[in-house]
Amino acid sequence: MWIHLFKDFLTIYYNLLNLLRQLSKFYHIIKNLSIVKLKIMERFGEKLKILRQRQGLTQQELAPLLDCPSFTYISDLERGRRKPGIELAVKISEFFNVLLDKLAKDYLELDS
Repeated sequence: MWIHLFKDFLTIYYNLLNLLRQLSKFYHIIKNLSIVKLKIMERFGEKLKILRQRQGLTQQELAPLLDCPSFTYISDLERGRRKPGIELAVKISEFFNVLLDKLAKDYLELDS
């Protein structure tokens, strides 16, 4: 009788270990997804600068086209000192004909 109980105990123990391993893998997958989600708008300025330069525009020329108060605001955006509000982000995406996702999500690259 004790042998059967011990075998049952070992079976349960090994099943729990396997479950814990699977949960650990799942945890790391979720953790990695969370890291990706946090990487939003970090590269917005870098992408804005690339788009502006592709169009051959200076910061001074771009500012009034986007209704920005001054070219220094564009400079601050490009250097990552400021983050645009949603209205400006949409205006930039429409002006350069780029999906907002491509501007906002760091893991998405701009098309060449």
